Amino acid sequence: MVSENTVYSALDWAAGKVRGIGDVPLSAPTPCAEWDLGQVLNHMINTLDLVARGLAGEQVDPASLDPQATAATPISGTPEAAFAAAAARARVVFADPGIWDRRFTGAFSADSARDIAGVAVGDVTGHGWDIARDRAGRDHPRAARGRGLRVCPRISPARSAGCAVRAGSPAWARCDENPATHGIPRAAALA
Repeated sequence: MVSENTVYSALDWAAGKVRGIGDVPLSAPTPCAEWDLGQVLNHMINTLDLVARGLAGEQVDPASLDPQATAATPISGTPEAAFAAAAARARVVFADPGIWDRRFTGAFSADSARDIAGVAVGDVTGHGWDIARDRAGRDHPRAARGRGLRVCPRISPARSAGCAVRAGSPAWARCDENPATHGIPRAAALA
């Protein structure tokens, strides 16, 4: 089950990847074949910010959550500062003990905070991996340093095909169904 600690671990892990970009050009290729590094960063940071704003009660237009829209919307400032600001907003939201059982309306209609947190964790960890590697699968030297991300073996083959397996997909859900028989539970996937 996704928890506050899972969200924080994912944010910390992704922040390390964003900090490690250094002078890698934003036009650099990524494993997400349709997006360059700048577009992956735009998507990851904008999505996290929109999720945090929506869970905090701000009205979020559902169309603004479209992956192509978030990738096409430039972030403000440096990637490191923009990610830090979005992550800080998310930390405040997920620190609210009442958030976890709340149901939402608008862009997040009928979703629970746990479902939304699962999507956010999948997005920042999957795209954290994307920003640390180029399209040929080589590490961007500084971004790839640090703790690795262990992934359930059932997700790994799908992951190697390009973009992250999305939280909420059948492949992602299997990691919580029976962790003793097939892999690492989502909550423990951040080593």
